[in-house]
Amino acid sequence: MLQFLDSDLHLKIATVQSDTFYADNLQVVVSLVDGDLLVPFSGTVMDIQADGKLEVRGSESRPSVKLDFNSKSAALAPLFAALDKQRDIGGELGTIALTARTSGNTLAELIKELDLDLQLGDSRFLVQSDQVFSASKLSLQRRSNSPFVLSASGGLLDRPFHLKASAGRREDAKDIQTSPLHLQFNACDTELLFDGALYSGREDNTVGDFQFSLNGENLCGFLGSVEKFIGEKSDFSAQGKGRLYKNGWSLALESLRLNELVADARAEQKFDSQGKSLLTVSVHSDKIDISSILQSKGKNIQNESVTPEPIKNEEEKAAEIQQKAALIGTMLTKEILTQKQKDLLLTDAMFNLHIERVETGQGSVSNIKLSAVVKDGKIIRSPFQATVADELFTGSADADFTQATPIIHVKMASEDFNLPELLQEFKISPAPNVRAEHIGIDLKFKGNTIHELLLQSSHELTIRSGKWSMDRAFQDPLLIAIEQAKYASTPGNSAEISLIGSVNSVPLTIKITEDGLLGKKSNKPLTVDIQASLADAELIIEGQLNRKNEKVDSFDLSTLLKGSRLDNLNEVLGLNLPPLGPYLVKGALSKEGDILSLHDMAVEIGDSILTGEMALSGTKNDSDKIIFPLNLNTRLSAESIQLDDFRFGDWSPLTTEKEETNSENTEEEQKKSGGKLNNLFSQELASVLEGSLVVDVTEVLSGTDKLGGGYLMASLADGLYSLGSLRLDLPGGTVQIQGGIRPDTTRTEAHLSMQIEHLDYGILVRRAKPDSDLKGELNVSFDVKSVADDPLQLKEHLNGTLRFGVIPEEFKSGVIDLWAVNIITAALPVLMKGGESEVNCLAGDFLLEDGIMRPEIFLLDTSGLRVQGKGEIDFKKNEITFHMKPTPKSAHFFSLATPVSVTGSFTDYKIGVTAGGVLGTVFGLATSVVTVPFQWLFTDNMETSGDKACSAAMEWVKATGKE
Repeated sequence: MLQFLDSDLHLKIATVQSDTFYADNLQVVVSLVDGDLLVPFSGTVMDIQADGKLEVRGSESRPSVKLDFNSKSAALAPLFAALDKQRDIGGELGTIALTARTSGNTLAELIKELDLDLQLGDSRFLVQSDQVFSASKLSLQRRSNSPFVLSASGGLLDRPFHLKASAGRREDAKDIQTSPLHLQFNACDTELLFDGALYSGREDNTVGDFQFSLNGENLCGFLGSVEKFIGEKSDFSAQGKGRLYKNGWSLALESLRLNELVADARAEQKFDSQGKSLLTVSVHSDKIDISSILQSKGKNIQNESVTPEPIKNEEEKAAEIQQKAALIGTMLTKEILTQKQKDLLLTDAMFNLHIERVETGQGSVSNIKLSAVVKDGKIIRSPFQATVADELFTGSADADFTQATPIIHVKMASEDFNLPELLQEFKISPAPNVRAEHIGIDLKFKGNTIHELLLQSSHELTIRSGKWSMDRAFQDPLLIAIEQAKYASTPGNSAEISLIGSVNSVPLTIKITEDGLLGKKSNKPLTVDIQASLADAELIIEGQLNRKNEKVDSFDLSTLLKGSRLDNLNEVLGLNLPPLGPYLVKGALSKEGDILSLHDMAVEIGDSILTGEMALSGTKNDSDKIIFPLNLNTRLSAESIQLDDFRFGDWSPLTTEKEETNSENTEEEQKKSGGKLNNLFSQELASVLEGSLVVDVTEVLSGTDKLGGGYLMASLADGLYSLGSLRLDLPGGTVQIQGGIRPDTTRTEAHLSMQIEHLDYGILVRRAKPDSDLKGELNVSFDVKSVADDPLQLKEHLNGTLRFGVIPEEFKSGVIDLWAVNIITAALPVLMKGGESEVNCLAGDFLLEDGIMRPEIFLLDTSGLRVQGKGEIDFKKNEITFHMKPTPKSAHFFSLATPVSVTGSFTDYKIGVTAGGVLGTVFGLATSVVTVPFQWLFTDNMETSGDKACSAAMEWVKATGKE
């Protein structure tokens, strides 16, 4: 009927517009001539100008259709702005030339005979002004009875690419139920080959099959951050196959290789009758070796030429800091999951990962396993494990993304934790020597952004049956045994740290309350409350730490330390502290700048209380590391102190190796906890510390005896421990001591001088026997020096003089800790042969030369005898050989005048009668070595009371100290 109808229809539309679409100058002419339909058209749609013509030849015996379409290049921004105003998408669409023709009487014939030619000119696709895709050439063609062929060249992410693809079967193919698909993609020396087929009319569930291979020498940057890690060039390949089903799909990645990284994977997704799907993914690798990747990356970094950064002024630095802060702020406040990503988690899935070994070139991790189950937007039953250096780490992860605020929970534990072996596996040293039978971590996070996750996070760290052997500079290791330790922090609450254990077998408990891990990442004040006990010592610290730039800037903490005896801390501190106590130290521990001080300080030893201040200061280098030595200055004062509170016993600031060990400790623990205590006078301490100590006391008490004022000034500088002054004022006299010691690994120098005038030695007696009423005058002048290879050998190389004089009211052995006095009192019964004689005085002048002490003068005056002494005291051998010759003051005592010898060690000496021949040898030169002022004491002046001789001797001793 159309063959007999001719007509023309002209349609013009000026403008068509809606919220998302607009067009103008639309023109369409529909002409019908002798059964043929001709439709020319033109117009502008979304700023794209186009024209074309549709021809339908129905007058022919075999109808035909032809379409020509052409468009000019145009900007894409208006088109995408109308479709999505939120995204910055644009670019340019090149010219389009489309020609399509076909003929036939049925639809099948029209499809079979379709001949198509589509050409696209230069085009670009931009996202936020960055070019994502460009095509310099794109062609889609189909010849009748042939597949579709697509070819394209251009750029993808600024990388050149070439694409060839074909789809469809030849119409003369025998298998009319199979439609092949072939694709070849090349970019940056990377080639992707894809072959597949779609099926129709098959009785089974299969819809299609495909296989692919991917090979390349250059990643082209398509892997983003991975490329930055391993470099731009890397060999990689992938081969796999898959299948499409009516209710899902499956994929087998038979091999994936990236340099030395090799893996295989399986994936499958199936839909049930209600359309709900289950995705299953399994990834496996026998061995992943990333050592070459890490090494090549390190080489690349080393080989990169470093361009010095331009010097920036303060404004530029401030602007850079502000920019970084804004960037970090944006990152912290960005949602961790978008709504689309949350929707993906609504797909139920099962994920399994098994990597048998990962090699890093520095160490390895084996038997890595992870199983994750995603159901209804929740990650549940997701255990994982890994073995490092034969240590098994296990854990689990759970997450809930169905709530308005996501929740994430991660737990991990090791039942045989050995940090040295763990770090040694990765060649990291030195490694803290920490071991534990159990260490566990429990982390809970809640929030939509990283910032929220951190603020609303809970942390818990537990350690059981742990040991930490801590090496200390210049000291033996510190062995910390941890019975149980725990760190716990919850949102809105202070963190709590607790520890029960021991330090070098000394019981230890610690309890700390503070603002938590995340509280440290701010400038808000940090509140701390520390309570610790070690042996019988208790430490309490509480207060606030003020911060600036997320670092502790200053603090003022109430501090208290107390215990029964200072030397109970020796094992822990590795120091040789004196046995003083009970003790208490309290004050305000503060930090301001580089100065750490303890002000408003009170030091209590027994009933003695001193107050003052202690300040520790130091400087740092450009690397923010402390420059040694530090400087410690302490000043104390007291209205009165009691010397009975400062009983040192056998303690010495110089000590030998400890002899006692705890039999319950293992041999290894004994080796670590036993050994040398650090002497208070040590080169190691002098290398890290300098400072001074000043103590000023108004009144010094010794029991009920009131002695007067006291003053001590000591310092440590340039490796020299110096006692500038130790002065004690006495009723009618003084005690003045000065000295110094400079320890060194190969040479130690020391000197000591002491002057005692008019000391009532009854004070010393009453320190041992408070009820004693003994009295007597003691005068001492002592000045020695020594140089030795070892501090403990100083006494073996003494050089100097010792003069002393004693006028007693009663003489008893052991009441005065003066060695020569005790020797004489022990020898008196032998000298007197049991007779009675009252001691008037004792005086001596000794010369020390390289550890050998010999008397220049030795006088013992009693009511019946006057005794001279000669001999030798050897401090190297701890031996004494001393002979005493008595001279009777009257004939009545001649029978009692028995020469005596004292021989043996200092602590185990024997007293016996000396043979006459020995006496003649020893005292033959006596008169030749007696000094002129003392000659008359041995000749004339033999009065019974000895007043003149003893008075002269005392003045001689005191005068020596003033020389």
